[in-house]
Amino acid sequence: MDAGPMAMALTFDDGPGPYATAELLTVLRQYGVTATFFVIGANVEKDPRLARRIARRATSWATTPVRAADPGG
Repeated sequence: MDAGPMAMALTFDDGPGPYATAELLTVLRQYGVTATFFVIGANVEKDPRLARRIARRATSWATTPVRAADPGG
């Protein structure tokens, strides 16, 4: 039985980070892959250039709260 084309959704949260995000964007571009990025406003303020790069390369992106909730309460 043929399952047909398969797809996967990639999401990355709590960025952009100063090292991993830039490298990740390079690899995604190299392989023609898009992803969804959920960024933290404070991190965007620290590196707006990287945030603009995400906006150009990502399928979609959105902001998350400045601080992630502590699951431990």
